[in-house]
Amino acid sequence: MYFGLRTQLDFNQEVWMNKPENRYLMLENLLESKQLISKTTNQVKSTLGKPLIENDTVLIYEILEIGKLDFYENKLILHHHNRTISRVELKKQKLH
Repeated sequence: MYFGLRTQLDFNQEVWMNKPENRYLMLENLLESKQLISKTTNQVKSTLGKPLIENDTVLIYEILEIGKLDFYENKLILHHHNRTISRVELKKQKLH
């Protein structure tokens, strides 16, 4: 039996854009690889698509994760200074 295990994928722009249901599988890779750090906000939007929220300090992407028993809302938060990504964080919230 497997409990709490999930497959993780390396970030792949084609999969990210065309299969939104698989985005949550690439979140850990995006965080660990730090590949978004130092990119411009325009480069990130070209890579990830339009964010849910965009303002003077952050881009926020919402990624739903549907498990066998639970649902989660993941928020990929990209902090930027002068339109250059300086920090990436992930907030995960269990939904009912």
